[in-house]
Amino acid sequence: MHFLNTDIHELNLSQAALVDIPPLLLRHTQHLQALNLASNRIKMLPDELSELKMLTNLTLDNNGFKYFPEAVCSLVNLEVLHFSRNRFEALPASICDLTALQQLVVGSNELLELPSELVHMASLEILVCSNNSLKALPEGLGGLQRLRVLDCGCNDIAALPASVGMLKALEVLDMRINEVAGVPEAISSALRTHGILLEPVTATNAVGEVAEGVET
Repeated sequence: MHFLNTDIHELNLSQAALVDIPPLLLRHTQHLQALNLASNRIKMLPDELSELKMLTNLTLDNNGFKYFPEAVCSLVNLEVLHFSRNRFEALPASICDLTALQQLVVGSNELLELPSELVHMASLEILVCSNNSLKALPEGLGGLQRLRVLDCGCNDIAALPASVGMLKALEVLDMRINEVAGVPEAISSALRTHGILLEPVTATNAVGEVAEGVET
């Protein structure tokens, strides 16, 4: 049984009807790099999960989390975090401790805002926060110089931070179904300079397109 083999690097426990994390999981602290716990009924993670120091890929989509577990922020080697379709309203400030994180996918939750500390996550390349209740984006978002995909569709965002025009690596900007009446010329001009062509932004139009293969 793969679960009992402590030398494995990947473990898929999705759709396993789990309510809690099996204690045997902590036997994998030395080698486990990818863990998929999607589509279960998990509502919290034990603090001991932070012992999975080798973990680079964690999937927690479609569970019952009402709060973002702090233990996740101790996984310092994490590069990919998929945490969509849960019920939490906030990301902790300590998420910026995930300095290696390249993909943060937290669509279809109940997020009211993104922490300002998010702008210090210099390795971030993909940020998906669609289908939440966001009213604004952090002002310093333009500091994420590796960001290629910014998907904020289906929120209540009224305006883009001016610093978005500084995202030189940006390839996809999705603002579908928000309150944005238009993109300021300073931003659209800067994005055109980076090769991003914008369509008019309305409540039903998209700016760019959704990142292919990224679940929200």
